[in-house]
Amino acid sequence: MKWQFTRFQTHQLANLVGFLLILVLGFGVSGCDFNKQHPATDRMRSRAKELLKESRSAFQEKRYAHALQLADSAGRIDPGLPDVDFARGVVLDRQNQLEQSRKAYQAVIASDPGYPGVWFHLGNVWYRQKQYEDAAKDYQHALQYYREDEVPFNKSDIFLNLGLAYNHLGKSDSALAAFQEVIRLDSTDASAYMLIAQKYEGDGEPETALRYGLHALRLDPENLNYHYNVGSLFYQAGDLQKSMQHVAKVLERRPWDYRAQQTMGQVFLRMGETARGERYLVRADTLRSHLSNIVSLQQEALDKPDNMMLWANLGRELQEIGNYPKAREALERALALDPDNVALQNNLAYLAIQMGDTGEALDRFRTLLGQDSTLAGVWSNLAITLEHTGKREQAFYAWQQALKYNPDDSLARAKVEVEIRGKKN
Repeated sequence: MKWQFTRFQTHQLANLVGFLLILVLGFGVSGCDFNKQHPATDRMRSRAKELLKESRSAFQEKRYAHALQLADSAGRIDPGLPDVDFARGVVLDRQNQLEQSRKAYQAVIASDPGYPGVWFHLGNVWYRQKQYEDAAKDYQHALQYYREDEVPFNKSDIFLNLGLAYNHLGKSDSALAAFQEVIRLDSTDASAYMLIAQKYEGDGEPETALRYGLHALRLDPENLNYHYNVGSLFYQAGDLQKSMQHVAKVLERRPWDYRAQQTMGQVFLRMGETARGERYLVRADTLRSHLSNIVSLQQEALDKPDNMMLWANLGRELQEIGNYPKAREALERALALDPDNVALQNNLAYLAIQMGDTGEALDRFRTLLGQDSTLAGVWSNLAITLEHTGKREQAFYAWQQALKYNPDDSLARAKVEVEIRGKKN
């Protein structure tokens, strides 16, 4: 089993104010053959490799603390094995402990500069630390040492990140050349087309930008960021109907996106529908007011990944603006840190209801009551959910239990009395 690289999109604050930023991060150890790099010469080395294999499995199961412990144990058995430092770097990278992760990758390089994948990882850490000059240099090293059969990522991924680093350094021509190289290597890479579109948009060439943006969208038609960008370009071009079509797709699935709310408001204003446009603009302002707090909480949570309250607060903020998928992720991170927390279980159950998953909500309420059957508030929530699913008899029993453990619950009392009267009649 090998460590896996994951290609994903990350949307930073700059992205939230009007342009798409795509960052390829390889979280995982390369496809290095341990036996080829370090022949098993004794039982100690063999045991170290076994521990690293277990560490990879724990990492893929998102048990990061355990993965790190296993890697450390392997290091104590065989401290000269660069695979150990690489494994440590990967886990620390995922935990956002970037300084320690960087040192681990640099230890690998000191031992073996040609270690598969290490320069790409190190470049990504520099990038996330906003050290773009160092990132660009290490992406160049990654290209120098790239061997397709040794790593589970593509050469085009390196060029994409290199282009992003150049963008931050203000080297727009170098960035464009890197993105064009991505397309030469992989003509289906939608992200490179969109990044080129943004480059031309920034240069004041909206027609060329729109051409590249539409090509990106054809390659990745479900990408809501691309729909927003293309909608924004159509707005700049004065094609309000097409702008509305693309922005509407974003709002249908991401009503919390203040950029889309704002663009839709501007479209309606230009169409002469002032009242309708202003409603969207007011909603955009409301969402924007939450943004700084959400960004701050998110950064704090990443900096202190073991702080349950930070994840819980982030989840509640995201839940408040209607970003239910991200709220769920944050609350589940909080629950993983405090599995017996009743409030978190309750919040996740309510969130499941908001997302239309009453089955999950019922499961969570019942799990809580299995742990403590005296939780009157949970019985009430269970009863309300059962009522909505048409299970009246089960709801009646839940209301009775709620009243049993909280005789002052006026809603539970009223529900029980109504049901009893109905049974008598």
